[in-house]
Amino acid sequence: MYSFSDVYGNELTVSYLKRAAQTKKPSHAYIISGAAGSGKKLITRTFAKALQCEETYGAPCGKCVSCRTFDSMNHPDIIYVTSAANAKSIGVDDVRAQVLDKLSEKPFKYRFKIFIIEKGDTLTPAAQNALLKALEEPALYGVFLITAANVGKFLPTVLSRIIVLKTKPLPMVSVYNYLTEKAGVPEKDASEASGYCEGYIGKALSLLNDEEFAQLKLAAEDIIKNTRETYAGIFEAAKELEAYKPRMAELLSILQIMYRDIIIYKATKSEKHLIWKQNINCTKENASKFGMDILLKKMNAITYTMDILSKNASFAISADVLMMDLNPLAEEI
Repeated sequence: MYSFSDVYGNELTVSYLKRAAQTKKPSHAYIISGAAGSGKKLITRTFAKALQCEETYGAPCGKCVSCRTFDSMNHPDIIYVTSAANAKSIGVDDVRAQVLDKLSEKPFKYRFKIFIIEKGDTLTPAAQNALLKALEEPALYGVFLITAANVGKFLPTVLSRIIVLKTKPLPMVSVYNYLTEKAGVPEKDASEASGYCEGYIGKALSLLNDEEFAQLKLAAEDIIKNTRETYAGIFEAAKELEAYKPRMAELLSILQIMYRDIIIYKATKSEKHLIWKQNINCTKENASKFGMDILLKKMNAITYTMDILSKNASFAISADVLMMDLNPLAEEI
């Protein structure tokens, strides 16, 4: 549990952290950044475990008292900084109580006192300013390990005092091979998950256990296949998207992949470079039905909708415009 051997890819980051663990001379603060499912939690926790390991250098042994207490989540010198109950962000009071107050106390037993802050990009500005005090005058034994999806959420003054390490996506074939060879995932499921996960194994694994993902995929297929003959029909289709509002970004990502395959097949007349080969009938039908200009327009409409929704545009209006752009007959009405 929590071993560098479980980290797939990100060799440079792992090598860098192993050296820091081997010398027992880490920096006082790191941010491990990356998308959901990119392995940043695994990397961060493994590094913390390795730093406190009593038996080996560079990687956790998994057998010593420190490693075993870490795995049981009872390590006395590793603190997980969390938000208050039901809070969406880590506030200044959380930092004061869980970091500043505890940092004044020396480690209970081990070399370091490690503070793990997961989803560190949810730290409020006030919380970051409070954390800055610990970063400006770090205790010799204090180490901060922070994970974040969006480094841009941090104050410049905080970033200037932290080493930022970014996780990187893997090639689709590497994810596919991992799923089939190491995780024992059937080839069809592995192909679908590796095509959607954007190069992140964790995201692929979560999709395989996500019952709603199959429903999103069916909804995307229906959007592509279903012909609306009137504007009333188009607006009704847009209204139906309300049911998928909580996961609209994922639905749009699925649509992107499907239209990407249609465009690739239109250009090459080959299945070789398709991501979701199991959708070949739908892909062929739409490739023959529309010209390249129309298909590219549809793809641009999806990308534009993803962008404006991320900026809190009106969902209803965005859905209306999207369905008008995607509807096969919209330009003929």
